[in-house]
Amino acid sequence: MKKLIFAVLMAFAAAGTSASKAQAQSEASGSIRKHEIGAGISGGDVVLANVRYGYNLNKNFRIETEASTGEVMFNGGGFLGVFSDDEVNYWISASGVARLPYGDNNSGVFIRAGAGLSEITAPGFTSQSPFYGPINTTYPDLTVNGAVVQAGIGVEHFFTKSFGLRVEAGYANDSAFDKISDTPGRSPREASYAVVGASAVLRF
Repeated sequence: MKKLIFAVLMAFAAAGTSASKAQAQSEASGSIRKHEIGAGISGGDVVLANVRYGYNLNKNFRIETEASTGEVMFNGGGFLGVFSDDEVNYWISASGVARLPYGDNNSGVFIRAGAGLSEITAPGFTSQSPFYGPINTTYPDLTVNGAVVQAGIGVEHFFTKSFGLRVEAGYANDSAFDKISDTPGRSPREASYAVVGASAVLRF
């Protein structure tokens, strides 16, 4: 009986050692942890706070979802020097990411593209010009929904296997702004926006 117990314990010890070696070899061979969460801020034509979840299919491909909210700072709309008070209530999107890894911690250069849903609110105003309709006509806040298409290119550098920073230049085109432009009494909106953002990322 003692020999049997000893044999079982030795078998468990050997299995544990093998598992540890396999994990070490897997990490050494460039495997990547599956899950990522990130939070950060982007600035440019719009200023956004964003949160993101990503699932790494392997070290070269990832799928991720992102939710952003913020304010439009500048909207050309066919004119120069037009500052905006429009609000991005949300951009919610799903993207595919292709990455070229480097370094011991699976940092990477990446590109991404995706699409999702949006909600934009344009503030109300009182018309003081016949260009927008009858003078002294009050227009209430206008909230519209649309589809947003996004793309980006950037670098994610991991200081450990779990923690890193991500810097990205991005582009978004939101059809909700076209709906605002088509609404009587509203000035034209530009539907395309460029941003540069940074975020902290945690892998697990």
